[in-house]
Amino acid sequence: MQVTVVLFGMFREKLAKSNGRLTLTLPDAATLGDLLAQLQIETHVISSVNGQLERDHNRLLKDGDVVQIMQAIGGGVTKLRFSVNLNMLFTEVEFLERFAKAAEYGFRAVEFLFPYEVGVDKIHQQLLEHKLYVALFNLPPGDIQQKEWGTLSNPYRRDYFCKSFLDALEAAQQLGCTRLNMMFGRQVDGVTLEKQYNCAIENLAWAAPIAAQVGVQLLIEPLNPYDFPNYALTHTEQAVEIIHRVSHPNVGLQYDLYHAQRTEGNLIETITHHFPLIRHIQLADVPGRHEPGTGEINFPAVFTVLEQLGYIGFIGLEYKPSMSSEDSLKWLTLEERSFI
Repeated sequence: MQVTVVLFGMFREKLAKSNGRLTLTLPDAATLGDLLAQLQIETHVISSVNGQLERDHNRLLKDGDVVQIMQAIGGGVTKLRFSVNLNMLFTEVEFLERFAKAAEYGFRAVEFLFPYEVGVDKIHQQLLEHKLYVALFNLPPGDIQQKEWGTLSNPYRRDYFCKSFLDALEAAQQLGCTRLNMMFGRQVDGVTLEKQYNCAIENLAWAAPIAAQVGVQLLIEPLNPYDFPNYALTHTEQAVEIIHRVSHPNVGLQYDLYHAQRTEGNLIETITHHFPLIRHIQLADVPGRHEPGTGEINFPAVFTVLEQLGYIGFIGLEYKPSMSSEDSLKWLTLEERSFI
């Protein structure tokens, strides 16, 4: 039987010539453990089979299975890394002053919506001055007045998308950022969702190899339909299907706990099921989109699962403080803010 293997992180060196992906021929009744042995992978790993987390190395594989393998940090338990969103917090001061605030309150990583109008050079200077790392920012959004909110899936906006992607990639290189939110976009009048998804897949397939050359990952993010009416990507399963169809290791999922809870709920099972695809997480509580502890999400349980799974991406604080920014951060220790 034949099994497709996708390796991440340190394991990718084993498949350097195949971009982290290959097809293996295994005997019938081979197990996940047999596959790991054939690849000479002995360290503790996190594996998924056909997108579902699999802890049992005695799991029998079957022809056509897709197995993803990544290293588990610290034997399956790792410290979580947090970044602060500067469009949401420290709004008591002007945008460029928020970098100093982030550093003052112990953060080493920041994220924001867009660097373009403020100026990439000015942001770069703030990063250097305050020794900060950029975890993520977005592609240009298109026409905000028309609530476009991204053009990845708009077949009429391919020229704009291509230019905006290249501009964002250049900015990411200058700012040392390794993750870009591709901004899926709203539903286009007269265009079916199927055509929009096909457009997004084609655009991602074009952009992913370009971004991979400079070490930048491309992410897509479902948004809830209550805050973003007519958005074209609202559910995790929709995003996962697109990622699988693009089938490039440089394309992953941006999982926002706030949007997911409003649309779907079932956060822990979804995270566990699709963990290998999750490259960045954002949070806010529901309702209100305020800091953790103000609503219904069980953040301690979510954080525990992420630690156990070995999540090594950033968790972005993308919430609206219900009080001062400083007071809204009391749920997060100084050590947790500064770990990078």
